[in-house]
Amino acid sequence: MANKFYGGLIIIIFLAVGVFASFDYNGNSLVTSYAEGEIIKGSVNISFNNEKAESMFTSNLDGESSLLDFLLNNSLEIDVDFDCSTPDCETGYEPLSELNQFVLEDERVLGFRVSGNDISSVESAKFRITGNSGNSCINPVFIDILNNNQEILVSDSYVEDEYCGNTNRGCFDTGANLDEVQVATSPYCNKMVIPTGPGIEVGAKIKNTTKGVADLKMELYGIDGDFIDACDLPKHTQIEETLGCVINYSIVQQDEYLVCVKRASATGNPNYKIMSENEEEICGTDNLGISYTRDYDIYMKVLKYGPIDMIVDDGLFNKKYNFNLKGYIMDYIYDNYAGDCQPDCVVPIRFYGGSQVEFSLSDIEFSFKDGNTLVEKNSIYDVTETPALISLEDLILDLSKAGFSVPYDTNQNKFKLYLGGNKIFEEPIEVSESFEFDVNPKFVAFGQSTVFYASASDGNITKTEWKFGDGDEEIVNGNRVTHRYLEQGEFDLEVTATKDGNITGTRTFTILVADAKESARITIDDYNSRIVTVKENILDYPDWFGIYLTIAINVEGIENKLSVLESQYEGATEDENYTEIMLELLELKVPKSINSTINGKLPLVIGYENFNIGHIEDLSGDEVDNDKAEKAILGWMDEYFSGSIGFDVISGDFDSGVEAISTKFEVDVSVDDGVPATSYLIMNPGLDEVTFSKESGQMDVSGATSVKMDTTRKVLEFAMSGEVLAEDLGIYISPFPSELDLEEDTETGEEDEGFKWRRFIIGIIVLIVLAFIAYIIMQEWYKRNYQHHLFRNDNDIYNLINFVYNGRKAGMNDRQIKYKLKQSRWSGEQIDYAIKKLDGKRTRMWEIPLFRGREKKKIKKEIMKRQNPRFAY
Repeated sequence: MANKFYGGLIIIIFLAVGVFASFDYNGNSLVTSYAEGEIIKGSVNISFNNEKAESMFTSNLDGESSLLDFLLNNSLEIDVDFDCSTPDCETGYEPLSELNQFVLEDERVLGFRVSGNDISSVESAKFRITGNSGNSCINPVFIDILNNNQEILVSDSYVEDEYCGNTNRGCFDTGANLDEVQVATSPYCNKMVIPTGPGIEVGAKIKNTTKGVADLKMELYGIDGDFIDACDLPKHTQIEETLGCVINYSIVQQDEYLVCVKRASATGNPNYKIMSENEEEICGTDNLGISYTRDYDIYMKVLKYGPIDMIVDDGLFNKKYNFNLKGYIMDYIYDNYAGDCQPDCVVPIRFYGGSQVEFSLSDIEFSFKDGNTLVEKNSIYDVTETPALISLEDLILDLSKAGFSVPYDTNQNKFKLYLGGNKIFEEPIEVSESFEFDVNPKFVAFGQSTVFYASASDGNITKTEWKFGDGDEEIVNGNRVTHRYLEQGEFDLEVTATKDGNITGTRTFTILVADAKESARITIDDYNSRIVTVKENILDYPDWFGIYLTIAINVEGIENKLSVLESQYEGATEDENYTEIMLELLELKVPKSINSTINGKLPLVIGYENFNIGHIEDLSGDEVDNDKAEKAILGWMDEYFSGSIGFDVISGDFDSGVEAISTKFEVDVSVDDGVPATSYLIMNPGLDEVTFSKESGQMDVSGATSVKMDTTRKVLEFAMSGEVLAEDLGIYISPFPSELDLEEDTETGEEDEGFKWRRFIIGIIVLIVLAFIAYIIMQEWYKRNYQHHLFRNDNDIYNLINFVYNGRKAGMNDRQIKYKLKQSRWSGEQIDYAIKKLDGKRTRMWEIPLFRGREKKKIKKEIMKRQNPRFAY
């Protein structure tokens, strides 16, 4: 308590003397001449010290912007161009005292407390919340783990036989012409809108016309066909009756779902029937929403909330969102604090929604590892919010990014800029008469020629200047111009219009380039056409590899998704429906075609530097000297085997560019009849990374793959994901080491008395010089090719180096940096290469550092370009 008191006292003293938060104004270059309606332009040179991110830039004119938005709109980056006291410059939290009870009035933020400088994992996260909120149709509490408005939890405590709202039957019409249909093992469903609730009672009117017996189930699916939960219907007591059961699944937000009935296990020959109709509006389906052809006598009722008694843990989180709570919290700690929680990190939990309800927290479990030390903090804390504070050294900022504009009919002749109510500067401005006008249309179709026109409420527009935001500009007499946008998205259209009396006005309009319905139709047809092409391309390859490619590209999954989206498209009626379909289409990765991009054949011994002798040691149980064994194996292969490695890289032509899908290998080995011992082909990739064309006796050996050789020719065909270099396979053929001759050659020769020493020494020197030059050439060739193998685009390696540089600058250690990068799907080999290159270490082979200085300058230059893009050259 004393530490908190003195800490608070220091803050108060700083605030009192006015040095805790401040800005320094260092001049401006304001444009001083405007027409009414124009955006204020120019720049301001300013620095900040612990200024609140939420502090507002205002002026005596129209418009405002927060400090953080102003900096971000100037294309500045947090922790690169300016410092912020909290992660992502969001509101932070500080722990206060432990809390077991609280009264909820609107909302309350509590949190778990984490402390340590190397948080490596969250081991447990659980609490129980109880409260006597009574029976109600209003949810007593929403629980927002991480306070980010995502993955919200609501109470699943319900009251039996008490309901909210009317019984929902979807589109089923009891007055229509009804048909009896047999309940099948595949579900019959009605699409229904289900509001927020702790659970739902679902059921159907079922007729039992048989002596057989079956278990009947009700199921709940998302509108996309994903299974959510189910319950078992009770047994019949009459020939025909309405049966219901409760699905204890809390609905967080009102949405569309599929409520279904199906037959499960059965004995005898059961024949259960349900009424169905197919008149007028139909929202029933027998294929989980792929098509809607008839409705079924299925119902749903939302249950009332009961007094809350809820356990928040991994089980609940998995049930709701298909991932665990511990991982969710650990991601937050790494994303926001890089695992460094000195002195504390707070994992916020926001409770909101109820009013004057007292809640209790119990059974609290929270533990984490600081390095390898398990730390338990089985408490939830009251927390206080701490504002994000920004510090920034002198920088010139573009004032137009703040969005200030000159009002129409204004009498202002100065521009005054304020931050948090404190004036920064004021400058005189000249404002000329202008006029308001509008431009239409603001929503246009992608790729279509569109006529834009400007219109004013008073006067005729005689001339217009158009800057379309995509690089094109045009000046026309009159108020109309034709333009075609060749990209989708939002564009800033700046128009300067002149009307009678030579009065001008300039305004900027946001143009949205899209036609969701048309774009979705074109995209669906395009994707279907692509799949036909891809299937034809696959037929060019052997059957086994065709199957591999079909799975790798996910042809079946894409076809199914396209079928679902096309069905949704046919049933869509609103623009937002088409937009959602378009967004889902854009998530699909559909190649336009596939073909071979790199192929060839190399000797069997290619990649000898990647031999891993440890694999044959593990297979045999022998231990050997690696250098001796490698030489002996090379000799063994040369004496008894000959062969080649054929490779074929198959790539897809995607919208984002050509991308390798798989590499197909053919290893062709011929065996000398006189081979004295059983041998094994060994390669580095494990069995889980390799798909063979057929069973070839392949085995796993310590994460690698081995194949037993015989005395005849052997051809192995296999495939691997992505582009794989033949030399990286590290293929070699060897018997058990005990069969190899691993003795050193101890013979020494007698010196020849007439030996020409001078000529010999000169020859050696020449050879050394030539070898040195050859090695330098090979070294540089190898480095370039190895880097190109890891990074197809040079920007990728320098972006990665820049990330490592910034991570270290932010206090992260290399292990934390590697963890973050692996989460972003960078490979360990790519990460190690970037770190070694940044540190000036050799990246693979032994390296003569002749050009290291030049490389360091190159790295420094590339980092500078990414730290300060305006200095790039």
